[in-house]
Amino acid sequence: MRISSVIIDGKATAGGAYGLDFGAVIALADGLGAANFLFFDLLPEIEAIIVRSYRGDVEE
Repeated sequence: MRISSVIIDGKATAGGAYGLDFGAVIALADGLGAANFLFFDLLPEIEAIIVRSYRGDVEE
């Protein structure tokens, strides 16, 4: 998945992804026409969900 390899930065820890590159996320959202106040307001909450999902820590 090309997008996640650009957006998710897991180089600083051995455990994998620890956060999103907000600059890349905002650029992607802007390119898709989705960069609005709601997006910026929800981004910190969405970040935690995306990182947990990427690491496989999702509760089912």
